[in-house]
Amino acid sequence: MALAHDLIDRYPPNASDPAGIPAVVRTGVTELVHDISDDLLVTLAHDPEHLRIIRGLSLRSYIIVPLTAKGIVLGTLTLVQAESGRRYSQDDVPFAEEFARLAAIAVDNARLFENESEARARAEASEQSFRTFVDNLPELAWMALPDGYIDFYNRRWYAFTGTTLEEMQGWGWEKVHDPAYLPQVTERWKHSIATGEPFEMEFPLIGANGEPRWFLTRVNPLRGASGTIERWFGTNTDITDIRSARALAEEMALQSEEAAAQLLELRAQKDRAERRVAELEARIKTEP
Repeated sequence: MALAHDLIDRYPPNASDPAGIPAVVRTGVTELVHDISDDLLVTLAHDPEHLRIIRGLSLRSYIIVPLTAKGIVLGTLTLVQAESGRRYSQDDVPFAEEFARLAAIAVDNARLFENESEARARAEASEQSFRTFVDNLPELAWMALPDGYIDFYNRRWYAFTGTTLEEMQGWGWEKVHDPAYLPQVTERWKHSIATGEPFEMEFPLIGANGEPRWFLTRVNPLRGASGTIERWFGTNTDITDIRSARALAEEMALQSEEAAAQLLELRAQKDRAERRVAELEARIKTEP
């Protein structure tokens, strides 16, 4: 075993070697050597030290079979006879190849599992980072599954509504909506879920103090590489002050229009009065 490890460390297989593991990896064809002669060892040795080590292994015969899965050579399986003096024959090849086939399947499955585990771990880490980002947004924010089931709200949502995830998850958010607007909100949200279209709407939400505030709600689908919706991401931006300012501006504009109309009427009355005065003055001058 010490010689074998020393051989691997000091003389790793060269991809261009005409025989052995590199050749089997390249060709995908089993290699059987019934009798390992000293002449063969001399031919394969790179230098005297290499020859000393492989002679010390007392090799007598070997079979190298490819580990092939889904048409790809993953590696090789090497079976060696040494001190026993036994030798492999062509009769041993079918067993070796069947054993290698099963081993390749196991290796391939292990690699797939490892890749899936790594991908899952990366996805979980990515989602956790995204949730941390969402949790620190100044707006109310939340995430939902493709079917609209909400399973995450950020801290701002809980601070405003005074609720918990247990109360809000799924469709529990309906509890903090104004009943007058809820049917329209629900209809629009279900339409987005069915069509994949973004959602945008203004409506009030009831705060922890029982007072409603108006929010602009935008919801966008988060799609995977295949285009399938994997998540919905929604934000609720408080626009109560904006709506108040907008209403005040509209009221001031209306008052300005009314004032302008009154001013026009006053000017018209002034013009009529001036014309009447002029008419009276003219009449006085013409009377005897």
